[in-house]
Amino acid sequence: MSNLIVNGDFSTPSLPTTFDYSIGNYVGSNSYIYYNDLINHTGNGIPYWNIFSNNVSIQNGVTVFGYPDASGISTNSQYVSLQLACSITQTISITQSGIYSLAFYYAGRDGYNFNQTKIYFNSVLIDTLSTYQSNWTLYTNNIQVDSSGNFDLVIQGTAINDDDIAITSISLTYALPINYINTINSAPANNLITNGNFSNPPLGANSFLSANKFTSNQLQNWITDLSLNTILFNGIFYNFPSITNQYLGLFNSSYATQSFSVSTSGSYILTFQYASTISYNSGSLFISLNSNLITTLNFLNSSTYWNTFVYIIPSISTGTNTISLSGVNGNSNQAIAITNITLSLLQYPNSYVPIPDFSMNHLQKTSVYGSFVVQNKYSSYDTSGNPSGSIVDYGNSIFYGNVSINGLTTFNGGVTGIPSGPTGNTGSTGNTGSTGNTGATGNTGPTGIAGSAVNTGATGKTGATGSTGATGNTGPTGIAGSSVNTGATGNTGATGNTGATGNTGPTGLAGSAVNTGATGNTGPTGRTGSTGNTGATGNTGFTGNTGATGPNGFSYFQPYGTTGIYYSSGNIGIGKNNPTYTLDVSGSVLANSYSLVSSSASIFQQAVTGAGSAHGFPSGTTQTIGINNLPSGLYIMTFSLNINTTGTGSTNFTNMLYSLYSSLGGPYYAENDNHIFTIAGNSNSQQTRSCVVNNVGTNNFTLSITPTYTTTATSVTWMSLSSVYPTTFLQFTKIG
Repeated sequence: MSNLIVNGDFSTPSLPTTFDYSIGNYVGSNSYIYYNDLINHTGNGIPYWNIFSNNVSIQNGVTVFGYPDASGISTNSQYVSLQLACSITQTISITQSGIYSLAFYYAGRDGYNFNQTKIYFNSVLIDTLSTYQSNWTLYTNNIQVDSSGNFDLVIQGTAINDDDIAITSISLTYALPINYINTINSAPANNLITNGNFSNPPLGANSFLSANKFTSNQLQNWITDLSLNTILFNGIFYNFPSITNQYLGLFNSSYATQSFSVSTSGSYILTFQYASTISYNSGSLFISLNSNLITTLNFLNSSTYWNTFVYIIPSISTGTNTISLSGVNGNSNQAIAITNITLSLLQYPNSYVPIPDFSMNHLQKTSVYGSFVVQNKYSSYDTSGNPSGSIVDYGNSIFYGNVSINGLTTFNGGVTGIPSGPTGNTGSTGNTGSTGNTGATGNTGPTGIAGSAVNTGATGKTGATGSTGATGNTGPTGIAGSSVNTGATGNTGATGNTGATGNTGPTGLAGSAVNTGATGNTGPTGRTGSTGNTGATGNTGFTGNTGATGPNGFSYFQPYGTTGIYYSSGNIGIGKNNPTYTLDVSGSVLANSYSLVSSSASIFQQAVTGAGSAHGFPSGTTQTIGINNLPSGLYIMTFSLNINTTGTGSTNFTNMLYSLYSSLGGPYYAENDNHIFTIAGNSNSQQTRSCVVNNVGTNNFTLSITPTYTTTATSVTWMSLSSVYPTTFLQFTKIG
């Protein structure tokens, strides 16, 4: 399945023909433009993306922002920048459930703090980026989608100050079905390793699967550390070179082990392909057999192609063995990719059985640059490495595999070829011929000089085995004796009637029980004193008549219904004895909300989100509500925030920090509300605040809300449910 994200590299619109307001004319590469200016000057935004806030800009190349060059990872070298609190959203149509692979590149801005960025999928927070990266860094994650439908991918910057992040090359691809059932295959012929090419589970093109998403035995017999440090790939990721089959990435100290069964002991040859990446450090891969280190592969991160590793294991015993490839104790931030792993019995032509000296060095690389000299082996060496003892082995060399020689070469003593082409299919076993005569044992050749293996003289033919004497004939079987005839069995007689049941005998005498001692008498209970008589209750006197109601006293306020009062005319002063307005207050007014009724008032309102949606409201993190292009004037700012909990636990709020910022600075308004309130499980609370704002010029306003609470509920969200609760909103009502 192809990439489900459209315009994920932000190559449209192409900036070489786009207005850059920071310069004032049309420019080519190394340019940028903010979202609102893009709308104003082109009439279009960023196709397929919904943008919240003008803090989003599209950029090309290396701009004055100082982000690294994106030419190697993005079409047209373009990307988006998220400053302060803002977000980008794309709605994705998914036609089948499964495990999906989300990937993109991101980088920080030189000289600025990193904008901590939250990633939501269908309103569920799946991850938070919080670590500054000076270079473009690949982000990978797997998402489980349980059904088909439309889903929103939201990438949201959360900073209050001018913190920044750049993002490009966003992709979402199908990896494999949910709960994929893996068929366990046996190891291939001549290879003890199962699934050495990591073809199972089969992933979709250009996808990956992190080990924390592996189900039981999903890599067949491979066991890994089940973390984000182990990833199965199908395609090019993290700058690993291209290869046709799937491969396993081992990052940092991750590992992969497999147990296998050996039926024939002997020397075995281990081979696999490996690759490194410039995105990570050089490092070491430690290879162990049965928890014993047998060799170490040191690799450089500068390699741009797949290499082949070959190692001969001198001896593996029969039974169950375990091989391990591990980055434990390697370099920090190292990475290596492996695939096509084989382990097979080392076999030689019948006429050549070498006796290897395993104390000598083994060449694990097949390329030798410069002069190559094979010297004799001595019994001892001095501290400088020079030979000081006698020769114990001559400078003979044995080459396993093909040898290519370019240039003038002289061989003294001839060359014996030991080809090791591919092993053909084993033919059917022919019929066993008759055993020939064993020849006489030949004379034993003289013992060769110690050191290099001198060929032993040919073994004489085995002498013929003497003939086995003929087996005598088996005598005839004697005649069986006749059996005496047994007379016929007589018929069984009829069963007689059952006799009458006899009388039951008398019951025997019961055994004597040991006498229990007599229980002592209970002492007498003393008498209870008599209760005195209660005196009679006197009669209640008559209630006197209620006196007549006196006349009403004078008041400027008149009753309105049963719960209200009103003032018919004049002004009312609070703290003032000469009020000049209908209500004239000397001092501050505290109210949960304001309602202004005026035919001339202008109301600017921004709902937090559409009806029926909810957003996570974590304790200690900041949420934002914004409104753009507010004209100059005097306003009453009002916001209403609905808080909802799910689950049976309660939530205790200890503080709510509200801060109102404009595009020119701020805060205009800040309140640290220590009012403590509690929300029970599966319930809702509405919090409303108001203040007066004097706006100079046309500005964009953002309200930041930071809650502090403890909870045992399943979730705490801030919501907009206009059909159930009052709408969550930020509103500016113009009053002057």
